[in-house]
Amino acid sequence: MRFLYPDERRFLFRFLSIFFFLFLLLFLFELNWLTRWIAGVETGLLNYVGVPASQEGSYILMGPYLVHIVPECTGLVMVFLLAALLYATRIPELQRRKALVVFTPFLLLFNLLRLLATLLVFYYWQALFGAVHVFLWFVDSALVLGLWYYVYRKGK
Repeated sequence: MRFLYPDERRFLFRFLSIFFFLFLLLFLFELNWLTRWIAGVETGLLNYVGVPASQEGSYILMGPYLVHIVPECTGLVMVFLLAALLYATRIPELQRRKALVVFTPFLLLFNLLRLLATLLVFYYWQALFGAVHVFLWFVDSALVLGLWYYVYRKGK
């Protein structure tokens, strides 16, 4: 009995190699400009929905609460996950590139909304924050898997 077929081993090796390389980039490059920008957008959105918020660099102050926007909060992890899935799968190159060009802005916008929801839960229902934060990570992952599956099926 085999644990994995050769194509499955190839996919897993490629996926893990690509994803962890891209994930490592989050820590090798200075992304303060991006985390500050996201903190600014989120601060504006929070104020718009009635939560008193201010920004200091990549930190958001919401009433008595201080939240730090870190590189993992930027949405790049979702983009890297999609890229790793696309490049680990036998999909035509043009289709991969199109998918990344089309879905990257969508994922980054989705991430801003996910962050807003997470921050609102943190502000109003701190006890639920941990569970909601993890749940929304699974929603992110499911969204990326769904986009990848769509592209994969379209390429067959």
